Amino acid sequence: MNETHSPAFKREQLLAQDATTSNFNYEEFRMQLQNRISHLEKRARQLQKAMWISAGVLILCFPAVLIIEAFRLTEYPWVLPLWSGIGMFSMFLAAVFSGVYSARYRPLLKRAQYDLQLSMITELQTQVAEINRKLAER
Repeated sequence: MNETHSPAFKREQLLAQDATTSNFNYEEFRMQLQNRISHLEKRARQLQKAMWISAGVLILCFPAVLIIEAFRLTEYPWVLPLWSGIGMFSMFLAAVFSGVYSARYRPLLKRAQYDLQLSMITELQTQVAEINRKLAER
């Protein structure tokens, strides 16, 4: 195969044509992406934790009926509205937290992880091209 038609030669030509690509600091970009991903993951974990706590409070409202009835707390007029209010509020919070996580954080995390993989592959290709160029010079 002719050396001017090889894929490595074409890749070298393309990299040489674009000075910003060949001079781009992929390692720094990857580090920034990793920091962004860790920050997003931290926020997403906090949101998931709040969602699970809200769902847990909602689930605990169901057996609370037995306790309310066992201790005859229905005689107090504020117990049932408080019990139902806590249940409704926790259900609302669980739905909101779940919606925010699904609509915002999950797509952002997937996109950031895809960008990180892409930058790592591009950085690796650049390093391989640099090594090939150095070997060709020798």
